[in-house]
Amino acid sequence: MILVNLAKSYPAVARQLAELGYAEPKYVKVADLAPLAAATAGEWYRVSALAIEEFGDLLVGGYAGEAVSVWKIVGHDQHPQNGTVTFQLKPALEWHQLVGAPQPAGPWKQGEARGIRYIPTEEYQRYQGRPNINTWKANTWSSAIAHHSRIDRTAVPVAALSTPAEISVNWPHLGPIKLAITSTGILEISVPHGLRTRTLHLPAPKPARRRTTTRKTPGARGKEAPKATPDQ
Repeated sequence: MILVNLAKSYPAVARQLAELGYAEPKYVKVADLAPLAAATAGEWYRVSALAIEEFGDLLVGGYAGEAVSVWKIVGHDQHPQNGTVTFQLKPALEWHQLVGAPQPAGPWKQGEARGIRYIPTEEYQRYQGRPNINTWKANTWSSAIAHHSRIDRTAVPVAALSTPAEISVNWPHLGPIKLAITSTGILEISVPHGLRTRTLHLPAPKPARRRTTTRKTPGARGKEAPKATPDQ
């Protein structure tokens, strides 16, 4: 099994599938999933022929810690001019249970820059079952729709910076210390070389409690107050 990272391409693919307008997965056709197949197929960098020979039975696309795209590898094209490979795929119908399951071998770790992982397929045979094209299409489509609804496309408001956006102070026996707000709203602190620092975040303010007041009705206790008349 070869796992590839679809972090960049999957949101656009999920949007395409959502825009098909299907109310239920039973209307999904294999041809509708062609954009997902193309995104999963690559081009992927530095995948050797030896790695493909050893692990190249399944190609799994991972997004947000989930296996969202599962295909059988039926061939591949190496591109020596740029060191990439493109896979030829067909639906992995007996692996429909893997679609929507946690990403094989866990979330991506720091240092996995190329976004490719090689995993023995036998470690995940619990997800293999009888071929079922309808379940495979349904799981693939449902994952895309679910992730599409979670992607936030709301524009982040730009906060105006008060002047000055940068200050510098000379601390006794330490030298200059500079504080600056970047254009992205990050506080940068420049201190002399070798000075140890620690950042402390103040606790968030507690929301003020709204007090409710009750108006007392004049009159005797336990009795209704006399109603006002126009003459009063």
